[in-house]
Amino acid sequence: MGFIEKTIIRLINWGGTLGEIFVAAVAGVLITAVLARTFHFVVPGTYDLAETWVVIGIAFSLLKAEVKDHHTRADILVNKMGRRTRAWAESINTALSCFVWMVIAWGSIKLTYEKWVNGEETDFLRLPIAPFRAIWTFACVLLCVLLAIKAVRHIKEGVSK
Repeated sequence: MGFIEKTIIRLINWGGTLGEIFVAAVAGVLITAVLARTFHFVVPGTYDLAETWVVIGIAFSLLKAEVKDHHTRADILVNKMGRRTRAWAESINTALSCFVWMVIAWGSIKLTYEKWVNGEETDFLRLPIAPFRAIWTFACVLLCVLLAIKAVRHIKEGVSK
């Protein structure tokens, strides 16, 4: 594992912890809002907090799932393949995933820039949304880099076996 990959994995682990904290905070805010409504009290701004904070949890969950290889795949089919065929199939799949996430990252970069310039805010609390869009975009770019590294590794395995 190279320096770049180790650095990315450290960032992802740090971000994953941050994401878990924000998901727990979202759960706490929503539970508080539901309990408050039981007593006919409305907690203003809970939707704004939930919609912005959950982005951090989702963004880093995607990365952590890729690093720990916790995504869904057809193991029955993959396990029946030979080592070389499997390596090539995984390299093609990883390269295609990388392409899809590059398109998503590119769209996210454009949207983040447009919304940042326009000063997009949440409806009630008037929180700027741009930092949360930037975190999402950063996670997408990081995922692209990670997938590219994995694709190269799979190609090397396919050639060497």
